[in-house]
Amino acid sequence: MRSKTKRRIIPLALALVLAIVGAALAVPVIKVTVQEIGAGSNTITTPIGTVSVDWNLNKNNPDILNNISVTVNTNPGAGALYVKFYDNGKLGYIATINFSKITSKTTILIGNSSADVQLVNVTSGATVPFPIDVQKFNATEVKVVYVGPRQ
Repeated sequence: MRSKTKRRIIPLALALVLAIVGAALAVPVIKVTVQEIGAGSNTITTPIGTVSVDWNLNKNNPDILNNISVTVNTNPGAGALYVKFYDNGKLGYIATINFSKITSKTTILIGNSSADVQLVNVTSGATVPFPIDVQKFNATEVKVVYVGPRQ
């Protein structure tokens, strides 16, 4: 009796294993449609045309950075502007300008607690204390990204 049961169980177990393996190996079909840049029908516009980032050095000691000013040609009144400072390709510092809080200014100061926006060290998460020694503030590249308000 036992051998008859074993003979029935072994093919059933083998069929179950094959079904599980077959289901695991089934590859779904993923269809990706790619279009050329600019081929879309919607135009993306930004309310900010130009941005300038200026280093404001101490008049008596040009090795000291008092603050950084960011000037936009138009304050959109909403959205955020991310000013990112890189040191040899690595993101080191970031300042976030929230235009819903700073609605009327076109020149925004990044600096100490009396400034409009503080600068944050990406690695430590700490606010950068201004004024700061230029040698300690390593920034070889600045990138500015505007993110519009969520709709």
